Amino acid sequence: MTDNKKDDNRQDNEQPVMQRTVRPLVLVSQLGYNMISPIGAGIFCGYCLDKWLGCAPWGLIFLTVMGIGAAYKNAFATFGKYMKKDPEETDDKTDEN
Repeated sequence: MTDNKKDDNRQDNEQPVMQRTVRPLVLVSQLGYNMISPIGAGIFCGYCLDKWLGCAPWGLIFLTVMGIGAAYKNAFATFGKYMKKDPEETDDKTDEN
């Protein structure tokens, strides 16, 4: 019976460590996809628009810039959600003051 309690305590202690390790890795991979996807879509759609309308390179330039803007918007939104989900770190900072 004491072995089960030891295992439960060990699992409880390991879980926050795993969350602190895995969450930043998930954030980095999510930020990567959130930034590459709109830029790639802008380049692809701009290229197709230029071929279709024959107005090269303006469609490509415009939609690439729009994709870059969308990528930064996605990055700030994702990072903002990540910062809101970390109440333990913000509590530690306010306790020190």
